[in-house]
Amino acid sequence: MNGSYGHLLFEQAIPNDQAVVDELRPYFESAHLDAREVFHRTARIDLHPDAGAPGAHAQYPTCLPPTAKKGLFWEVMTGLMTQAYQFIGGHQWTIPVFLFRYHAEAEAYIFDLARDPPRVREISGRHGNDFIALAIDPASGEVVRFIAGEAKWRADLTPSVMDTKCSVNGQVRLAPGCEATMVFGTRLTADFEPPKA
Repeated sequence: MNGSYGHLLFEQAIPNDQAVVDELRPYFESAHLDAREVFHRTARIDLHPDAGAPGAHAQYPTCLPPTAKKGLFWEVMTGLMTQAYQFIGGHQWTIPVFLFRYHAEAEAYIFDLARDPPRVREISGRHGNDFIALAIDPASGEVVRFIAGEAKWRADLTPSVMDTKCSVNGQVRLAPGCEATMVFGTRLTADFEPPKA
């Protein structure tokens, strides 16, 4: 923990293969399902994969520009890591919803793109939190804690960035020869513990 951020350093030691992609696909599909339904309903796009109606090319999130897709990727990965690792308060977190449906600029972009296919442009990232995570008491099934998470990522990692943004017991080692390195930070914008009755 560094202030209101929890940081982990993940280093990919082996290249991706189709098995990794196949394992991640259901999580990513689930994370985007709500936003896909909202955006496609607004743009009046048929959700059926064989739909050939006008606007069918404007499918969320695949039609978004590369920079926007990269941001969405890391937001989903941040949620996945929050669920997979108990680094925030030692709690087991469940993410019932990602907040992609509130990306107004993506919604407007898809609406316009469905009507005017050449209208490809960059869009800004969505402001605000990326997901809601809950800690649920296994005995009672009640929510005992709540966080609103937000992904932060950096394209370039230097020792000074690592020194200020991510340290584990004051030391961070960048492994040589790694396929990829990710600094994963989740900003805790809310950490709520319900009052005891």
